Amino acid sequence: MLLDQELTVKGVKLPKTRKWYLNKDDSFLATDLLLKAEPLTSRRLPTPGPVGATKN
Repeated sequence: MLLDQELTVKGVKLPKTRKWYLNKDDSFLATDLLLKAEPLTSRRLPTPGPVGATKN
């Protein structure tokens, strides 16, 4: 993976561009582009319940 450029969000550095290659023969797989990033303002995942709890 090759990283290019960076964006800083609340002190965390994130790569803007990630280029993915296969190790065995360096063949190009894909590119990920980070277009926008902002800090989370609220929890986005549900809080897990107690271990062993089930939903009805």
